[in-house]
Amino acid sequence: MRHSTAHLLAQATQRLFPEAQVTIGPVVDNGFYYDFAYQRPFTPEDLAAIEAEMAKIVAEALPVQRSVMAKDAAIDFFKAKGELFKAEIIDDIIPPGEEISLYGQGDWVDLCRGPHVPNTGKLGSFKLMKVAGAYWRGDSKNQQLQRIYGTAWLNKKDLAAYLTQLEEARKRDHRHRQAAGPVPHAGRGAGPGLLAPRAGRCGKPSNSTCAGSTAAPATRRCAARRSWT
Repeated sequence: MRHSTAHLLAQATQRLFPEAQVTIGPVVDNGFYYDFAYQRPFTPEDLAAIEAEMAKIVAEALPVQRSVMAKDAAIDFFKAKGELFKAEIIDDIIPPGEEISLYGQGDWVDLCRGPHVPNTGKLGSFKLMKVAGAYWRGDSKNQQLQRIYGTAWLNKKDLAAYLTQLEEARKRDHRHRQAAGPVPHAGRGAGPGLLAPRAGRCGKPSNSTCAGSTAAPATRRCAARRSWT
């Protein structure tokens, strides 16, 4: 189910952003992700639009169909589609002579071992969570990609329970940090036995506002999985 929802995410993203290339999209704890190569960062508004498009594809109940290709034919197929990352995976990872399986839903096709749900109508209880950075095949010398994380559950009740659990954990963490209070920091210019205010990233005390400062998104490294997708 979650792997099928990753395919749903990739299809919806490419419907809205046809120039985005897909790379890999495995299942992780309580969810899934898919890595994309795209010319600009995805925004929160983009994620909302992608999630809405995923819901449309679910409503279409597109049949999910498996097909097979020879390795060289599959490389040519994905190159013709402009999916150079998929072509590289096939060329580098798939052994010569091995049969390549593809899964398609509507006019969208992906490289995948499967299995998957019989049609997109079987999906629906999902939520896109965040965007993070990743390097192609886990190598910082390679192109940086955008990783969209999501979660998927069997029904809306389970999804709501999971989201509530995350929110309660966030509130507990916030209360814990408030109760702990600021950590004293001996700064430059503080005499013996004195504590200076802890500085923020811009060099100002932590209780002041760092005007114009922005936090860079964390970049996470991930090795390319051998699951083909």
